[in-house]
Amino acid sequence: MNSLASSLFDVSAFDHLSRKDTWIHQRDPRAKLLVTFVYILNIVSMTKYNWFGLIGFTFYPILVITAAQLPWKILFQKLILVSPFALFIGILNPWLERSVYATPGGIPISFGFVSFVVIMLKFILTTLSALILISTTPFYKVCIAMNRLKCPWIIVNQIQLLFRYLQILLNEALTMSQARDMRSFQGRGKDWRTTSKLLGALFLRTIKRSERIFSAMVSRGFTGHLPSLSYLRYNLADGVYIFSLCFAFLGLRLIYR
Repeated sequence: MNSLASSLFDVSAFDHLSRKDTWIHQRDPRAKLLVTFVYILNIVSMTKYNWFGLIGFTFYPILVITAAQLPWKILFQKLILVSPFALFIGILNPWLERSVYATPGGIPISFGFVSFVVIMLKFILTTLSALILISTTPFYKVCIAMNRLKCPWIIVNQIQLLFRYLQILLNEALTMSQARDMRSFQGRGKDWRTTSKLLGALFLRTIKRSERIFSAMVSRGFTGHLPSLSYLRYNLADGVYIFSLCFAFLGLRLIYR
């Protein structure tokens, strides 16, 4: 129950962070989305042993997190939460590539270990840039920016609906978990069999609720596109933001080939 409650809180926390009024928050969502895309593209394109070049790209998250007054603790908690995926991808590299890359202080370091470090650095930097984006821009504005930048509308709609009703799903799961806890005495009702039944019930309730939501949307004129009353406008500061950061990314990429 505590994990469900904390997950629900974290979703609301990111929405709260995105409504601050710093210079970074005031930038056009399309500008921030474009900068994030260019940043991730440059990070991903780095070679598998270029750990030194990746360190140069750390200036962006440090700069933006500081300027936007974002809490480092929340961001790193999310990084740690999803880090097992990156660890699973690269953990075997030190055993698969055993040839020596360097011997600092007489300690041999293999190419596999270096490639593992590069995988982790890429994961940290790309994930952190995505967290920065949703921490400085309300998620619905990110979706509007994706739509204005000609991202396929079906993808935008799926992402927007998933995020919009994530809190509803978490609330439903939290309610069922609390009801189970109130009926559990001396640990009864908390075994895997009961939990699997609750997950099945949650799945069925989610399907029924989604059908009701879809019927309500259709009755209000939904035709496959989610309308928006928000208007986005570029200004000079947005142009400076895009040009300066993208120029820095491309410059670093050319230096650390």
